[in-house]
Amino acid sequence: MSWETQSYIRCASLCSRACECKELAILGLVLLFSSYVATHNILLPKLLGPHSVGTVSFELINTPYSPPRDLMLYAHYPTTKACSCEYPLARDFSPTFGKWLDAFDNFTHSDRIVTRVHESAPISSSKFPILLFGPGYGEPVQLSGRHTMSNLASQGYVVIGVNHPNDSEIIEYPDGRVVYYQENENITDFDQLIPSVEARVSDMNFLASQLRNTSVTDNIPGLKDGFDFESIGTLGFSLGGASAATAMIDNPIYACGANMDGAFIENVTEIGLDKPFFMMNSLTHTWPTDDTWPTFYHNLRGFKKDIQVSGTRHKAYSDWLILKNLLVKNDTDPANANLLFGTGLIEISNAYLTSFFDMCLKNGTGELLQGPSEAFPEVAFLS
Repeated sequence: MSWETQSYIRCASLCSRACECKELAILGLVLLFSSYVATHNILLPKLLGPHSVGTVSFELINTPYSPPRDLMLYAHYPTTKACSCEYPLARDFSPTFGKWLDAFDNFTHSDRIVTRVHESAPISSSKFPILLFGPGYGEPVQLSGRHTMSNLASQGYVVIGVNHPNDSEIIEYPDGRVVYYQENENITDFDQLIPSVEARVSDMNFLASQLRNTSVTDNIPGLKDGFDFESIGTLGFSLGGASAATAMIDNPIYACGANMDGAFIENVTEIGLDKPFFMMNSLTHTWPTDDTWPTFYHNLRGFKKDIQVSGTRHKAYSDWLILKNLLVKNDTDPANANLLFGTGLIEISNAYLTSFFDMCLKNGTGELLQGPSEAFPEVAFLS
């Protein structure tokens, strides 16, 4: 056993005080350590950015909406306390969630998955830009984009994902309540989703309005003087991406937004936006198959880019393929043949989303968005 592993095991055994270990040792050897202390743990792929990441979840009531909506929020943010034994790596799913997911997606042992983010670790600065993330229709944010949020946090962002009531198929609240929702699987027209988008937009805009209030800031460990920001970004997968675009209409708090493979809903398609917007689509979701994409794109008046990634289908932009890699052995489903599986797509989406949000929130150059890259031959620019 290497000295780094011995050091980490010693670190974990001294949970009453801070640990003397390096982040690289933790990230590189935690899988070995996990097998040493709990052979059944399943570790998610390591994060791609330079920052260690902390996470907390908390409740927020959207009071302006009638009737009020009970939101569950999942915040991911940079931390310098990853080496402290006080802040262990968080489980991806609770036992209740894991049981539901195993039944829902024919997985096994979902509750054994361990993330690369540290439970309740303190945020390292109030000055990181903020992104709001929306999940796909019917999907909890833990399933729709935990790995996307964690990786963006590792690049120096505070990312807050929202579980929307009467939309997410399972929501767990701090008081132990578990609320289930059966999504409508017979949707034949995007207009049927307008009520869901309107409710989601209300949730996102209410959250955005509360970012400086104690209803949010008191839940982020180490955030002594509140967030320091001028504007924020928004993004989402599927319906979450569509809702991100609609939320930006006439709301000055949003500087830019991104949609990961979601059809655009309601009047944003025709109205368009004046602010930067980035679009990522799969091979099964193209301009010829969804006319909301070219219509929306042509009505964008700010910076705009649309890319397509080969070897993808819709759910590739969620955490589904990563989980399938980890939990399903000997996959014989021909529909999954030749797919760009989870970790490969995460590297691509992380690189392009980071480049885009760095450009509009950190004065970055956006170099990766200028055209095809030898580093990512799977990416084609559609505009």
